[in-house]
Amino acid sequence: MSLTPTYPGVYVVELPNPVRTIVGVRTSVTAFIGRTKRGPIKKPILVQSFDDFVRTFGGLWKYSRLSYALYQYYLNGGKEALIIRVDNGGKKSTFQKGNIKLEASSPGIWGDDLEIEIKIKDAVNPDLQKIDPTIFQLKVTLYEYKNNQPSQEKNILRQEIYQNLSANENQKRYYVQVLTEESNLVNVIQQTPPPPPAVPAEGKVPLNGKGDDGKILTDSNITDVNAGLGLLKKVDIFNMLCIPPFDGSLTTSKAVYDDALQYCEKRRAMLIVDPPEGWNDPSQA
Repeated sequence: MSLTPTYPGVYVVELPNPVRTIVGVRTSVTAFIGRTKRGPIKKPILVQSFDDFVRTFGGLWKYSRLSYALYQYYLNGGKEALIIRVDNGGKKSTFQKGNIKLEASSPGIWGDDLEIEIKIKDAVNPDLQKIDPTIFQLKVTLYEYKNNQPSQEKNILRQEIYQNLSANENQKRYYVQVLTEESNLVNVIQQTPPPPPAVPAEGKVPLNGKGDDGKILTDSNITDVNAGLGLLKKVDIFNMLCIPPFDGSLTTSKAVYDDALQYCEKRRAMLIVDPPEGWNDPSQA
């Protein structure tokens, strides 16, 4: 590249570097499939720490060997993990006050620890209330009971507060739209046709206590193309796959591993396999 100097002096010309840096791809993403206390189902979720897992899936749970496997994964230097929560007949806790119907965002008994509080007075912008009398505040709180006893002291695990929601579907902050887009704790139970606008009833109400964790998982739950192994098709990259025992035994069945191996072969990933519980000495291995 030539320069045309306009005055005497020293001129520095920077030439482009012909060397191009090769950008590496992630090589340490492990997929975990199994049961968790709470969290989205039929959707792979990326977590980058055990704290991430606790916030979304509820942390360690005695019915989830996946949770303990993931805990060990991070203790041993794991970086990123894809969680596929599998459910077998779980039910969501529900809530209704007046025209407003809500449910826990995912199946499980965990939803029974949710509390909904609706406020009208001293909770919204008075000027907005003159325009839209159906405006209200909604507070969603997830509690953790000490020693798992509802009669004991409880701590707040998570809380969501929504100001100036409207019960009128023609308003910008229509509660159905806002909660659908923003809430991680509850979903709106859609009603057809939508109920007429009405001022919500004030009060603090727990969910109805009818959440259910469902049954022990079966092989078919894990290999389901729409809810288990099949969801790996939606994942851009994973390098290892872990399916901890899920049915009360100490090992995952050969049938599940056979299906999992096919996915790993196609994606050039490593399958982590637990030894059969019948192996008691090196010669059997």
